[in-house]
Amino acid sequence: MTSPTQRSLKHLRDLGYTAQIVEKYNMFAHVRQDLFGFIDIVAIHPKHKGVLGIQTTTQTNVAKH
Repeated sequence: MTSPTQRSLKHLRDLGYTAQIVEKYNMFAHVRQDLFGFIDIVAIHPKHKGVLGIQTTTQTNVAKH
């Protein structure tokens, strides 16, 4: 099964967004770090103003985020 981040990227790109993962793995602390502490994906659309900041997770981890 694909990760929530990969599924979100595919969905955004299917809708015409340019999207990029901004979550990184910190090998020194052994943790994943989100942009600004909550953004996993940044996306823009050529026909819409603004920038989307998206957090992805599984249904079982929603309460943790």
